[in-house]
Amino acid sequence: MSTALTVSDGTSGRQWISHRPPDDFRQTARFGWAVIILFFGVLGGWAALAPLNAAVIGDGVVKVEGNRKSIQNLDGGTVKDLLVREGSHVREGDTLIILDDVPVRTQLSILQQQEAQLSAVLARLTAEAEGRGTISFPSNLAGKRNDAISAALIEQAAEFRSRRMALENRKSVLVQRRLQYESQISGVAAQKLALESKLVSLDEEKKSVAGLVERKLATRSRLSELERASTQTAAELDALKTNEQVLLQTKTEVEAQIKQIETDYLEDVAQQLRDTRMKLNDVTPRLDAAQKALDNTHIKSPYSGTVVGLSVFSVGGVIRPGEKMMDIVPDDSPLDVEAKIRVEDISEIRPGMKAEVHFTSYKQKTLPLIHGSVRQISADRFTDERTQMPYYTALIDVDEKELADVPQIELYPGMPASVVITTHERSALDYLLGPLIPSLDRSFRER
Repeated sequence: MSTALTVSDGTSGRQWISHRPPDDFRQTARFGWAVIILFFGVLGGWAALAPLNAAVIGDGVVKVEGNRKSIQNLDGGTVKDLLVREGSHVREGDTLIILDDVPVRTQLSILQQQEAQLSAVLARLTAEAEGRGTISFPSNLAGKRNDAISAALIEQAAEFRSRRMALENRKSVLVQRRLQYESQISGVAAQKLALESKLVSLDEEKKSVAGLVERKLATRSRLSELERASTQTAAELDALKTNEQVLLQTKTEVEAQIKQIETDYLEDVAQQLRDTRMKLNDVTPRLDAAQKALDNTHIKSPYSGTVVGLSVFSVGGVIRPGEKMMDIVPDDSPLDVEAKIRVEDISEIRPGMKAEVHFTSYKQKTLPLIHGSVRQISADRFTDERTQMPYYTALIDVDEKELADVPQIELYPGMPASVVITTHERSALDYLLGPLIPSLDRSFRER
């Protein structure tokens, strides 16, 4: 820093005289400028490089993965016995509630008898269609000692014999007629053979006599007699051939009648088979449904766990179809944290993002944060019933190793938590310039 003094000279009237400040003042000024530059340089470098993570914060609650398992009954019914109460621990397959099964058993018995009757009819018709001499009843019928089933088997066996006998009787009349015609045809064939032989003999004799007549050694009357005999024999042979054709035609017609009886019988059996199978196909699913309904009267636990939310309290109570009776909280089910995310923040988070979980039931000063990651985000938003505020949910998988290292933390379903989801990294300079840059960009684009 310097100053200037104006003095007079002899010619121009003015003269400049320089005056410099002391050296220690200049050093102090340089040091001050250096400190200022260093401060703003360090501040600018920190602002440009120091990471300040952006995050989304939400309130959460510890939940069983997949939530609690509801116990329902499709058919409903009257409670016959209640075997659990609120807080009971059950194992997989344990019976929880027994419903009155009298109506279901009655329906099942009726359907079982129908199914047995139709199965016996089907076995009889199958034997008839295949031309067997006996019926092969299914093992599930033959092995039962039920009176109704035994009666059905006896009835179908008798029906099989009766129908078989009726068929044989109808056929036997025609078979006898066929045998008669075959016998007549055989007799005609023998007669034909004799006449053909006789005709050959007469022809030879005629030739011999004709030669004798030419040599005047035999009379012409003898030749005429032989010709008449030959003509008569030929006529008898033609009559036999005609009779043989008639007999053969009649035999063929009888055989066709026998075949038609068999065809009609088999067609009738085939139609009955189709009808019986159709009826059986109608009964079978209803029987399966009735059996399942009977099994469902013993309501069993599909999981090992604890009974919560029991809504059945007394024997004789009525359970509506599909009504929830209780929930089971499964043992050793993985726990996750379900966080509520504001609608305004949903675009910032993605599955896989890192998260920090604070379990607010514990003192945060003495316990570390538990890290995790976003596993799933709800596909649609929900509405809080109390505040009527919309929100999305995010499921957070907590790090099990970190939990194991902190034995003081013991998680329970329903425990509150606070979740911080890291969305992306930003510097301090980004925060300072973030609002300014879009404004400048819009300003330069305006006309």
